[in-house]
Amino acid sequence: MSFLHLQGLVKKYGDFTAVEKMDISVEKGEFLSLLGPSGCGKTTTLQMIAGFTVPTEGRIIIDGKDVTELKPNHRGLGIVFQSYALFPHMTVAENVIFGLEMRKVPKKEARQRVAEVLELVHLEQFSQRFPKELSGGQRQRVALARALVIKPNVLLLDEPLSNLDAKLREDMQIELREIQRTLATTTILVTHDQSEALAMSDRIAVMDKGRLVQIDDPLNAYEFPQSTFVSNFLGKTNNLEGTLVGRSDGRMQVRVGDGVLDVRDTGPSVDGPVHLSIRPEKLHFADISKARITARIQTRVFLGNHFMFHLDTPVGRLLLTMENSGDAVKGENEEVGLTWNPGEIRIVQGDR
Repeated sequence: MSFLHLQGLVKKYGDFTAVEKMDISVEKGEFLSLLGPSGCGKTTTLQMIAGFTVPTEGRIIIDGKDVTELKPNHRGLGIVFQSYALFPHMTVAENVIFGLEMRKVPKKEARQRVAEVLELVHLEQFSQRFPKELSGGQRQRVALARALVIKPNVLLLDEPLSNLDAKLREDMQIELREIQRTLATTTILVTHDQSEALAMSDRIAVMDKGRLVQIDDPLNAYEFPQSTFVSNFLGKTNNLEGTLVGRSDGRMQVRVGDGVLDVRDTGPSVDGPVHLSIRPEKLHFADISKARITARIQTRVFLGNHFMFHLDTPVGRLLLTMENSGDAVKGENEEVGLTWNPGEIRIVQGDR
């Protein structure tokens, strides 16, 4: 049986449905991310799990216990907010021990648990400092330590890294994931950052307009998006719309613009428009004589570890990315050939 189970969870505000029939099962020790744009319902879902928002319908089960009607402080959850919500007049140690004092944990045990968790987050040397004397990353670790010290059933993370700069955010993603794996704490992360979700999660639940549109492990969600929305939200992609014009030898021929793309046949018959998605890194330059289509480079952007090319092609504007190997690369306004593996083009559902 799943450790955390959301059963038919719904939240309505008058005629507006913020979350629609959410059914998710999370295993013990799993790291699940709720991913989606602002207003998709991910934070509302987290607040219902936490007990801050009352569901209109549905149940929340944690470790076999229905907690839907319980107050937040009776659910055994640890929560890290975007703002960290530290007490500015308390030291690091005092901030971390606060939750244990509220639970009337014996002082000796509480001090031992604080020491252990501060060592876990690499803050043992900062226990007597105040929040204003810490960096953003250190304050984030204090908030995490305060949530973990109570040994929560489930750890809830509400965009905890969004206030950090890009480099520190990447470092903290790795550190937070390592801590979560060490403790095997069931964790739910709310984020709108697709790279963060891909890097940290065991599974990703992609949400749009209050609905769960796909739940999958990061690699499958990225490689096999089920809709144009998911393909767009999980990284850069080329979304194309065409018409089926032929099938042969396990392939589908789809007319897009003035060209025809060769696509692996996915089996079911296709009526009406065919929606295609191919990631920029799946496209490759080739000799024009051996290419599937020709293209002209409109812009070339250097991004350090890779190049990004905007291409004009018979099937429309395409984006291609290529690793920076240190070799000479093609330039703007140059005519090039393009090739791809037909299996790398995915047929997806159009947006509803």
